[in-house]
Amino acid sequence: MRVGLQLLGVAVVTVALGGCSTARSALDPAAMVAPSPDVPAEYREVLSLEEIEGLQPQLRFPIKLAISQPSSGSGWTADEIAIIESWEEPLRATGFVDSIVVLPESLSESCGWRLAYHCGVLRNRRAAARFHADALLFVAAQTEVRQYANPASILNLTVVGLWLVPAHHRNATTVLEGTLIDNRNEYVYAFSRAYGEVKMVRPLAYSNWRRSADLSRQRALADFGSRMLAELEKYDVPAPTP
Repeated sequence: MRVGLQLLGVAVVTVALGGCSTARSALDPAAMVAPSPDVPAEYREVLSLEEIEGLQPQLRFPIKLAISQPSSGSGWTADEIAIIESWEEPLRATGFVDSIVVLPESLSESCGWRLAYHCGVLRNRRAAARFHADALLFVAAQTEVRQYANPASILNLTVVGLWLVPAHHRNATTVLEGTLIDNRNEYVYAFSRAYGEVKMVRPLAYSNWRRSADLSRQRALADFGSRMLAELEKYDVPAPTP
């Protein structure tokens, strides 16, 4: 009887180890990022370092430029789109750009978790191609909001202080990055990084962290437009004829 129990114990341990081995192989990083056979070929194409270094500029100016939705967070608001569209005339003056289009969220494709590494750029390239854009400005934006109350918040206990005492801080910082690439071969023409910061202190009744976040994104966009314009002015492109 004791021998039988020992054999049963060995069998259980063997099965458990086998299960652990299977689970380990299922979570193997190489297996997790390996492309699935049913994934379209364009999703599996990742350029080697040698191929990336060998990319050459091929755009003919002026170009049509597509601007992506931010890679994370909410899409552009109406006020933010207005800021982006205000770049068109200064960009035309450089001779680099003929027209711009802000890609709509309705054309955004979802990325499977396996493809998230490079699908973000690819799905925007596909959307840009639908608008016959020559280049894509791929934008990433990250906003952080810090919220805290100062000592005057004790007056909130008076109830009237909720509406009158500026005791609640909503400070927002946005970091915005954008890379301008050839939509056909991904050659990088320009990169810029900009920042937007907003500090607000309001009574609790009027304190709104979303407002400070939106304003910081708008300031970052305004700063980014100036920085990107300066980058494109470095190219020796003939000025457009009137």
